[in-house]
Amino acid sequence: MIRAFLRDTCRIRPYLRNGMGQALYGEEEVRPCRLEDGVQEKVVYMDPSGRILEEVSTARLFTLGEPVPAGSQVRCGERCMRVLTCEEMVAFGRHHLEVLLR
Repeated sequence: MIRAFLRDTCRIRPYLRNGMGQALYGEEEVRPCRLEDGVQEKVVYMDPSGRILEEVSTARLFTLGEPVPAGSQVRCGERCMRVLTCEEMVAFGRHHLEVLLR
């Protein structure tokens, strides 16, 4: 049912960890999606060093599949964004993911 609304595609490079001062990513995957621009939601989280950080998202992505780790790269068209949070929405089983991007 939700697939009918996912008319775009995105490329996701899942964040794995930091190594030698830079982010390391897994293998890129292509997923169907829908991107909503102009979403402004405040996200508060703790970074690995224990500092509390605040960021404001600029887009929301709807997609299917396994949850996308925070810090992953998402490319939709010409835009390259970073995942702030990923929530799995459940309705009679696994339904879809809502991903906040910056």
